[in-house]
Amino acid sequence: MANQGEAKDNRESYSYDTAIKGLDATFWANVEGTAAASGGKIRVNLDEIASYLQHKFGRFIFSINVPAVPAAGTARIWGLRNPGAATRGAAYFEQDTNLATIFARSYDNWGTLQSTTITHDSDWYAREVEYIINWEPDRVQFQVNDSDGYRTLATHTTSVPTFPLALNISDTVAENLDVGNVLVDNAHLIA
Repeated sequence: MANQGEAKDNRESYSYDTAIKGLDATFWANVEGTAAASGGKIRVNLDEIASYLQHKFGRFIFSINVPAVPAAGTARIWGLRNPGAATRGAAYFEQDTNLATIFARSYDNWGTLQSTTITHDSDWYAREVEYIINWEPDRVQFQVNDSDGYRTLATHTTSVPTFPLALNISDTVAENLDVGNVLVDNAHLIA
């Protein structure tokens, strides 16, 4: 009889449903500010949160409601990154003071950045949109699912992290960035 333990895939999936869990302090750390649950969502407003649980590879779907096109001085991030070493392996979406763009950014373990500038779509504001990060050992693919359906926005192959990473969401201004849920599929989980 074959040893079935050798064939076991240790990857797992879970859904963090904010309508049920709110802002669970055993899952999320308030890195900066005090994010809170509001109306069945996690509201990030001058706040930064990160999961205690770290992940390695997988498919990550962030249902995010970005309130508006970013104004001057705004920086928003959602994706995978360790706040204490933000450029030592990361894969995330970012909006900053450039009013017409969103960025897909990835860092390898040594801090080398690969960045793709994406022209924003008006469908991405004032409604919940799925932002998707597919992270494999040889690539990071950034996608969106909005009223136009699923689209690939960028694929990075030169700066791909392999360190375990936390879920990380940040908004540096007093606007309500709302998180509807986060779906993690086929990831290695590190407590």
